[in-house]
Amino acid sequence: MEIIIINLERAKERRIEIVTQLHKQDIPYKVLNAFDADDFNNPSYDLITKRPMKAFANLNPNRRKMRLSDIGCILSHISAIKFAQTLRTDKVLIFEDDCVLSPDFKERLKLIQEVPNDADIIYLGGIMDKISNKRKISEHVWSLKRESIYGLHSYIVTEKGYKSVIKNMMSMDDTCDSLVLDGIENGSIIGYTILPWCTYQAEGISYIANRKQTERIWRMSKTYFSEKL
Repeated sequence: MEIIIINLERAKERRIEIVTQLHKQDIPYKVLNAFDADDFNNPSYDLITKRPMKAFANLNPNRRKMRLSDIGCILSHISAIKFAQTLRTDKVLIFEDDCVLSPDFKERLKLIQEVPNDADIIYLGGIMDKISNKRKISEHVWSLKRESIYGLHSYIVTEKGYKSVIKNMMSMDDTCDSLVLDGIENGSIIGYTILPWCTYQAEGISYIANRKQTERIWRMSKTYFSEKL
C-alpha cells in the first residue's frame, strides 16, 4: 500500500507537522505537491468556475461557483490516485496535510481487515453528524450507502476503486468530497468507514481548498474519533 501526503509546496509548516507525526509512528510515505490555484493560468478553467456548483444548482444558481482552489483540490486527489494506479499498487492511503493521526494509528489501521473485498473507498476519518447502526456490518465497519460523509483528509482507495473514484472526481462540478459522496449515493462507488476513526482534521484553514474550518466542522471531524481504540 502506498501512503501519499497531499501538500502545497508553499505550505511548509503543514508538511512538517504531518511528516513529524508519521515519523513518530515509523510510517513510510511520499509527498505529492498539490496543484496550487495561485499558479493556474489556463483560460479553460474559467469555463468551469463560471458554473454553479452542482450542490446548489437547483436551489440558487447565483450561489457559490466553483473556485480555482476547488479545481486544484480535485486535481491533487486525482493525481495521488493515478500515481498509485500507475504503480499498480493494491491500494493507496491519502492524507491531506491538515490531518491529525491517533497515537495508535497503525493499530487502528488494522481494522481495515474487516472491510469487505468489494470496497472502492475506505474512510479513516471524515465529517459526519451521525451514522445508522443499520449500516453496521462488523464490529468496526459501517457501510456508507445512504449515509452522508464529507471530507477527504484521510482515506484509502483500493485497486478496484481507482477508476470509479477518478471518474466521479473528473466531472468537476462540485467539491472533491461531494463528488465522491455522489458516487457512493448512486452506487458507482462502494464506500465503507471504520470506527473509531484513525484521524481527524486539524482546526484552521485548508490551504488546498482555500476554506477555513468552522468550529462545527472541526467538531464533526472528531465525532467518531476516540482517544482509545
